[in-house]
Amino acid sequence: MATGGSKTDTPTAKILANLKLLSARNADRAENDKQVPIVLLMTGSFCPVHRMHVHAMEEARRAVEACGHHMVVGGFLSPSHDSYVSMKLGDESIPASSRVDMCALATEASDFLATDPWESSVDTFYDYPVVANRLQRWARAALHDSDIQVAYVCGADHAMACPLYALKLKKIGVVVVQRGDNNQDFLALHQKLLSQLGEGNFWVAGVSPQLQERFEAEHVSRGRRIYYRLSSRLPGHSSEDSDSAASDEEESQHNTPTDFSVSSTKVRKYLRAHNYSALEGLVHPAVIDYLRDL
Repeated sequence: MATGGSKTDTPTAKILANLKLLSARNADRAENDKQVPIVLLMTGSFCPVHRMHVHAMEEARRAVEACGHHMVVGGFLSPSHDSYVSMKLGDESIPASSRVDMCALATEASDFLATDPWESSVDTFYDYPVVANRLQRWARAALHDSDIQVAYVCGADHAMACPLYALKLKKIGVVVVQRGDNNQDFLALHQKLLSQLGEGNFWVAGVSPQLQERFEAEHVSRGRRIYYRLSSRLPGHSSEDSDSAASDEEESQHNTPTDFSVSSTKVRKYLRAHNYSALEGLVHPAVIDYLRDL
């Protein structure tokens, strides 16, 4: 939770610490070579939060920072409003206060991730473009840094189903993280990006090697700033990147899911059967303990 604030405040401690690191990093850089601070945002029910949620945010950070122009100074899981989750899940919905608590437990050890309770604490449901725009306005005002940019993190399925131009109009970046090795998803997404997006910050993590070169060439030819990154964690992909190898190895041990088909639906199935042992490797241990006590 936010230092010195209420449980509905957007936390700042991790962002402020990382902004100091960025300031030191940029001190010796030329003005046109300074890295831009990025704050990642993932919205969703998080009913409950599982390791793929955290893993996707970490994969998004790697994709953003691989280009060298940006540094991710923070990232938020933003649980959806109770009215939306209740409509979507009925009796299986978990109250917002508990979903916020579990997201906080799942991100506690991260050096950049935290939980933003704003979306779930307001009077009504707001869709992701409103939440993203509010976060960017808040970050620039509260942190006194007009250079901060928010980037919305989602899966390829969400990117295909939702109007990404709604984010583009607000100058919000987008990071699409693909689970698995479905080139058809990326081909469809690629065509959507070509048709909908102009200049702007857009990253795609997890693209297969055979499509990466083709995608980037097509976007560059049209003046786009859309970056593709091979995934270092998702099945079916590999990466030769060696930066932060030691920390990545340690991070992988703690945060990489043992089952890449994990979803909140699968987790709720185990919860209905009170099969908590099946959650090991899918859900953070502290979140499993929390679920036992619900």
